[in-house]
Amino acid sequence: MIFFQKTQQDEQRFNNFIARLDKTVDILTPYNEQIDISGIQAIKQNFINKTNDFFRKDRKLNIGVIGQVKAGKSSFLNTLLFDGKKVLPSAATPKTATLTKIEYGTDNKITIEYYTAEEWQVIEKNAESKTCESAKEIMKMVADKGIVPSEYIARGTDEFVFASPEELMEKLNDYVGENGTYTALTKNVTIYMAKEE
Repeated sequence: MIFFQKTQQDEQRFNNFIARLDKTVDILTPYNEQIDISGIQAIKQNFINKTNDFFRKDRKLNIGVIGQVKAGKSSFLNTLLFDGKKVLPSAATPKTATLTKIEYGTDNKITIEYYTAEEWQVIEKNAESKTCESAKEIMKMVADKGIVPSEYIARGTDEFVFASPEELMEKLNDYVGENGTYTALTKNVTIYMAKEE
C-alpha cells in the first residue's frame, strides 16, 4: 500500500528548492572565509534525505495502541482485526505484558523473539534485588513452568504458521498470555497476517 506518491509537480518543486540552495551557496562561496556556508549545504542534504525517506516504497505506518492495564487495548484490537473474537490475550499485570506487533504479511505467521543472554542476566540479577518485583515474577513464572531458559535464549527466535484466528489464539496465548508457558521468556511477538486491514 502506497500512502504518498511523488508527483512530477512535487519533483519540480523539490528541484527548484535545491537549485535555490545551490545558487545561494554559489553566491556566498567567495565570502566563505568570512561566513560559514556549511549550514546551507547541511540543509540541502537533510532536505534530500528527508524527502527520499518520506517517499520510500517500503515505508511503514506504525500505530501504537498503549494504555493502562485493563484499559481495553486487546479488546479494541480484537474488535478491529478479528471480528470481536478474543484472539489477542490481555495481560493481568504490567509485569507479564509483552510487546505484540501486528503487521501485514503475505503469510499468516507469528515470530517470537526471546530475551538475549545479556538481557536474561540482567533479569536474573534484578530478581535477586529486593526492589525489582517484575524480575522476581518472571523468575517465578519460569520455575513454575519448569522451563530451562538457556534453551530458548540460544534459539533467539521461533516462528509458527497459523491457518485460522483460533490457531493464532492458541499459539499466541503460550507466548503472551497471562499464564502462557513461555510468556516469561518472550521479549516480543510479531504477528504477520495476510489481511488488508
